[in-house]
Amino acid sequence: MRQKTHDTTLGPSDAETGFRVWLRSPAGRLLCERERPHIGRIVRRFHGDTLLWIGPQCDAVATTDRCMVRTRMLAWSSARVSHAGGVGVVAANPVALPFPPHCFDNVVLHHALDVAEDRRAALREVARVLPLGGRLLIVGFNPWSLWSLAKPWRPFRDMHPVSPLRLADWLDLLGFDRERGVHLSYRGALSASLEGRHWKRASEAVNRVQLPFGGVYIVAATRIGHGMTALRRAPLPAPVAASATPAAASSSAVKGW
Repeated sequence: MRQKTHDTTLGPSDAETGFRVWLRSPAGRLLCERERPHIGRIVRRFHGDTLLWIGPQCDAVATTDRCMVRTRMLAWSSARVSHAGGVGVVAANPVALPFPPHCFDNVVLHHALDVAEDRRAALREVARVLPLGGRLLIVGFNPWSLWSLAKPWRPFRDMHPVSPLRLADWLDLLGFDRERGVHLSYRGALSASLEGRHWKRASEAVNRVQLPFGGVYIVAATRIGHGMTALRRAPLPAPVAASATPAAASSSAVKGW
């Protein structure tokens, strides 16, 4: 089986370009406003020396301004910001991060898996740079929601969101302990002008119940183990020839150990 290779050339993908365009729409700005308080509340519990933010929306890293981490860094394949605001910026492909293992205490994936070239590879890279006890926060679109109706639209056509169940499986395999997630934005990628009193009441009720069909999920996790990906099968001893005598076979088996 051929191993999948990745293009590590830096530059925006079609999915990222479309997502950036949509973020400037009224619905995109409204979604960002709804995400910020939830992200800010979670990252305020982060601690340690370093935090890595990975995602196509560079301005969103400001939600970490009040966390207790000393050094913050933004990494993305097309990282372009007009003001760093005390955050280091490095151009990097999420599937091949240019950092040594266990070098960040906290990582935030802000819609990074939605537009990543290889979602599993990007998540494995995050597990690689996080030590045991490291904290992870993931923000992503939920394909089991009204957002799936926006898939034919150009801004979402090239995106491949990860479902909450699949994400849970991947995190378990990589040795993460998940906290209860938050679901928000149940109505989908609709125009902000559709806001009304009746919808607001219904939206508040649905958000209180926290049904798993919100357009966006926010999941926090802690790395507690190395996961199954760290396992390697030990090589087996060479087989003993059938014509060998019992004594020779026993000797060969011992040498194989």
